[in-house]
Amino acid sequence: RDFWVLRLDASGSIVWQRAIGGSLTDTGLELVQTTDGGFAVAGITFSFGAGSSEAWVVKLDAGGNLLWNRVIGNADADDFWGLAATSDGGVIAAGSTRPAGGTFDGWLVKLSSAGAVSWQRRYTGAGGDGFSQVRQTTDGGYVAVGYTNSFGAAWDLWVVKTDASGAITWQRNYGGAGDDFANDVRQTTDGGYIVAGTTDSFGYGADDGWLLKLDASGNLTWQRSYGDAAPASADGFYGVRQTSEGGYIVSGYTNIGSTGSDDAWLMKLDGSGNITWQRAFGTSSFDYSTMVTQTADGGYALSGTTAGFGAGSNDAWLIKCDSGGNLGTCAMARAATATTTVTAGASAASTATDPATIYANSEAAATLTTTAATVFTICAAAAAAVASAVPAISNLGLALLMVLLGLLAVHRLRRANQ
Repeated sequence: RDFWVLRLDASGSIVWQRAIGGSLTDTGLELVQTTDGGFAVAGITFSFGAGSSEAWVVKLDAGGNLLWNRVIGNADADDFWGLAATSDGGVIAAGSTRPAGGTFDGWLVKLSSAGAVSWQRRYTGAGGDGFSQVRQTTDGGYVAVGYTNSFGAAWDLWVVKTDASGAITWQRNYGGAGDDFANDVRQTTDGGYIVAGTTDSFGYGADDGWLLKLDASGNLTWQRSYGDAAPASADGFYGVRQTSEGGYIVSGYTNIGSTGSDDAWLMKLDGSGNITWQRAFGTSSFDYSTMVTQTADGGYALSGTTAGFGAGSNDAWLIKCDSGGNLGTCAMARAATATTTVTAGASAASTATDPATIYANSEAAATLTTTAATVFTICAAAAAAVASAVPAISNLGLALLMVLLGLLAVHRLRRANQ
């Protein structure tokens, strides 16, 4: 398996598609468009490097040609889960690293536009720690989110704010008696943050979606869980964005009302986290969504993986809906029935340290190939919607979609590890 990247036009047709990898399994986990119009992909490689797994960043130009790649890590296990473009034309990657004989630590690596490592730091406590996502903030620093069990009896959601060189400005862990994790973060227009993830400490089911609104210093403004009272229901959030009117759009997975396994989940919230509407998309097989963006027409596009449609056991999946989450008469869409509860997660200042790391980094002899995947139209709201151009996904550039072979297995692994 290789990293797999597709570029789509505004109507969902493939412009180009590329696979990048080696002789073993390589899994891409995040893609961003960089300031030069190209793209960077981050993830895990088993094909290259000295460790059992290594973190890997690949840079493509706007036409899908390979510009550079960088394998980074030590002699143990390293990975990148998150990636963000930076204002200087480079990228910053977030994940975890396990020093020899130790536990996993949170890890940030800053790379220049040419792929040179500008700096790298571990964020470490007494237990296990890791980052799922990172974003550059308006002050030129960064905010990283993930998980930690260094500062409590269970896993806590973890937020670390750094300056431009990765030094910690502030850090806080949030949670309860169960396990709680963060998967995404965005800086909001008021200078604070919205954090999306899962909670086993609060709510209804085995897991519930969890949103935390923080001020600029990490203090809680509000927090809510989203789920269902059915004991077997497992729900969670993978992506979040603030919308143009000040509310939020979140994406993830839900068992609520499903005829089989997980379904993709899209939920619109007001500025206080109250549910405006919610939709589930799927089949009796395993379906979920990871990334969501608001489109130029006020609607939404979400991407993920489906086992119920397409030609293979698992296929990449792109959904375009209107501003109310509607897909016309498409049978795969249904109204979801989750409810929201104000949670009482505790917040505490964590005390991780941020030593610099000097792990080796190298250029891998990766192979770039053009793949031949085809598009399967599952359904369309109306014939006219297929014939006319759907407004571009402005936040991702010309309806850019990253599709990552192996992501389904990783999704299951992350939930199992929780």
